[in-house]
Amino acid sequence: MASSSIPVFVESVKIGEDIFYDGGVRDNIGSSWAMENIEGIKQNVSIYSRPSNYDISDLNWKPRNVYSVLERAMDIMNMEISKNDEINEVKIAKEKKIKNSQIFMPKMLASSMYQLNPEELKKWYEMGAEAAKNQF
Repeated sequence: MASSSIPVFVESVKIGEDIFYDGGVRDNIGSSWAMENIEGIKQNVSIYSRPSNYDISDLNWKPRNVYSVLERAMDIMNMEISKNDEINEVKIAKEKKIKNSQIFMPKMLASSMYQLNPEELKKWYEMGAEAAKNQF
């Protein structure tokens, strides 16, 4: 449920006394945190589910309904968070002398923020795994 708990779409998840939201609201990938907080990391490979030059500034975009506005807002927010994660990884890796590789996947989603098709998800997984193997 974590991926669905983006506050503008559905309710958060409550576990015990704590309330959780999707980590993507503030951090798409945990590599920066791991490199900063776990001693002894020598190499990091991050796979981003976007092209490195992904651009969402479609000047011809027209809102269809409230949902399309929220979906676009989430796309923009997630892209900015992802770019920030990318920059932080490079900075921390340089400071700590960690070999850092970043793999950027091609854009596969035509019109939806989340991929739900199992065959497409499998393709993403296999492409990411193959790209990661090529880093070693």
